[in-house]
Amino acid sequence: VFQYLVVKALKYFYGSPHLLFGALMFFSCILAGLVDEVSAILITIGIAGEISRHTKVSIIPYLLGLVMATNVGSAVTLIGNPIGIYLAFAGKLTFLDFLRNSTVISILSALLIIGMIVYIYRNQIKSKIAIEKNEREGKLELKNALSIKELESKLEIKDKKEISLAIIIFIVFVILVILHSFLEHLLGVEERTVLLATVLAIVGFIVLREEERGRYFIEKGPDWWTILYFMFLFANAACLEYTGVTAKVAHIIMNAGQLLPLRFMGDLSQSANVLTLLLWSSGLLSGFVDNLPVVAALVPVVKDLIASGLPKGNILWWSLLIGGCFGGNLTMIGSTANLVAIGVFERSYRRKFSFKNWLKLGIIVTLVTLVFANLFLLIKLRFSQ
Repeated sequence: VFQYLVVKALKYFYGSPHLLFGALMFFSCILAGLVDEVSAILITIGIAGEISRHTKVSIIPYLLGLVMATNVGSAVTLIGNPIGIYLAFAGKLTFLDFLRNSTVISILSALLIIGMIVYIYRNQIKSKIAIEKNEREGKLELKNALSIKELESKLEIKDKKEISLAIIIFIVFVILVILHSFLEHLLGVEERTVLLATVLAIVGFIVLREEERGRYFIEKGPDWWTILYFMFLFANAACLEYTGVTAKVAHIIMNAGQLLPLRFMGDLSQSANVLTLLLWSSGLLSGFVDNLPVVAALVPVVKDLIASGLPKGNILWWSLLIGGCFGGNLTMIGSTANLVAIGVFERSYRRKFSFKNWLKLGIIVTLVTLVFANLFLLIKLRFSQ
């Protein structure tokens, strides 16, 4: 569905390599919020590979730009990242809470880095076809027209009925997820019940629709090793909470936060200090360790900090979410989407990706987005009800 929609949309930007690059990054950001960061990068990196082959430019700028936009965009909604889902259950947050608190900051941060990355790679993404044919404008237009037709023929899904059905299923899924809190109150069931039931109902429909392939879908479709990893990881975090380790960590963070120079926040200075410390610590740690273990370890700490009576303590959930998602851009191993994109690159081009090349852009993007997020959250803390 999303490959089909993105290819259709990119037709309007194909004449300008800079607009094309920026638009593809923006689509990757929005897709990450709707279908998870890994699915988003698999869709857009495939399209970027075709664009790279048609325009004869390096795939490296596309890879870096798309992954970083994807990581930032994974904080757009509750379902954009596994850590968002985990935080929703841990903090009793709804889809609408995410729309009110993380969507704006994520999209604004994405627009900021899109402009920055397009500027940094402005010379590298110019089509060599366009340079070669510059003296013959008419022929250049013909060449580009042929390229976009070839791109559509390679990537477009032919079965329109399947596309229509898939779009309907996805829209129903998103509506049920958005309205899960309202439906739970209406039906008088426990919180998050409809959220779980929605997933099971959609999967059940797909299995019935696939008929004989349904069994294969259940057995081979999900990544059971990853699911088991998540189960044991969350169990480990619960053990730390049960034994009191996280309470001690929360106490250390509270004391360390008092050293930060944010006294201009007045009565909210302690909350501002802890918010800032949590944002940067989770962000920098997520750059060197996959963001999910970092967030899983810090969730019980946030619970203890909120329970201690910290003013407007619920904002710490968003600090942790943003830090975990944005910090994933720092290094190659900071996010699952990073590893997936690099794996696709190395399999397709038979080359190793340089850690140094990633770090040069990753440091800039991570620092800029975390500074912006920090200022945004401080303003939100100061003026929220």
